[in-house]
Amino acid sequence: MTAELVKDLMVPLSDYVIVSENDTVETALKTLRESHLKMPPDLYYHRAVLVKNDAGDIVGKVGYLGFLAALEPTIKNLDEMKALAGSGITSNDIGKDMRSLGFAKGPFPLIKKRASMTIMKDVMVEFCECIDEECSLIEAMHRMVSMNVLSLLTTKDRHITGIIRMSDLFEAITDFVVATSSEE
Repeated sequence: MTAELVKDLMVPLSDYVIVSENDTVETALKTLRESHLKMPPDLYYHRAVLVKNDAGDIVGKVGYLGFLAALEPTIKNLDEMKALAGSGITSNDIGKDMRSLGFAKGPFPLIKKRASMTIMKDVMVEFCECIDEECSLIEAMHRMVSMNVLSLLTTKDRHITGIIRMSDLFEAITDFVVATSSEE
């Protein structure tokens, strides 16, 4: 394996999609789409955007699942959900109600409206775990698996320098395994 350290596989911040915490979800999705159109065909698309605060510090990220969760028509009041669950109403019942209200038949106008009104600060996941770019890829693999995350911010001297993604790590490990097994 030619890459052995996190810095060998990480995507530098300058090459990653970064949006402001005050941007709308719609703006973030447009920025993500634009980055996909510019990506070389041999690289994996970014599956998330990094979110920066007004000081320019990276404070969080939003991935595909986070975007979908932000746009999904849901009951926002958790107490309301608990009360419904306590009365014997199941998530299947709620799904039926959503379909009967027309959400399952074409909520795209509602999704577009949510995207234009929801700001990234409200949907981002804050980063709490980073990995030094001098750490081994084995350490990165261990952390991703044990934390069940798809990426880790990378640091050098406690400053964020980029991100290491599971897709890139998986590809490097697969290449190593396949190359070594063909040598036997």
